Amino acid sequence: PKTFMSLFSGRQALAELGFIVITIDGRGTPFRSKAFHDSSYGQLGQAGNLDDHIAGIKELAQKYPFMDISRVGIYGHSGGGFASTRAIFAYPDFYKVAVSSAGNHDQRGYLTIWGSTYQGPYSDEGYEDANNAKLAANLKGKLFLSHGDMDDNVHPAMTMQVVDALI
Repeated sequence: PKTFMSLFSGRQALAELGFIVITIDGRGTPFRSKAFHDSSYGQLGQAGNLDDHIAGIKELAQKYPFMDISRVGIYGHSGGGFASTRAIFAYPDFYKVAVSSAGNHDQRGYLTIWGSTYQGPYSDEGYEDANNAKLAANLKGKLFLSHGDMDDNVHPAMTMQVVDALI
């Protein structure tokens, strides 16, 4: 989103509860130039370049010392659910809590047009690198996974693969 307010995001509600809420576009996120998109093409496992998010949060914490970056959480739905889970698995020392709803955790079981748009044509190696279940052993913080049966986009099997890996 290009604004703080979004109909379904809950950002305003979280802020009113006392959370510091930020939105950072990592390199390669949609609705930018082709060069911006190309910087992450073929690297879907980077989940929107989460290292950009961490750098941005650390920089904000230097400017605003009241930010406690020892308690950083992240949430997302669908592609964002993939990214929030990837964040807590790939950066377990930074992210302490993640909420993931209807995450497309394995692009091999998701819509081919989405994967090919951001990862490129199918290859075993490229798509395996973007499989969240293979990183489940890295979990240190708290992860809340949810998936309803009314989502007509991401199949619940995506979340169940992560659940199985965590078990």
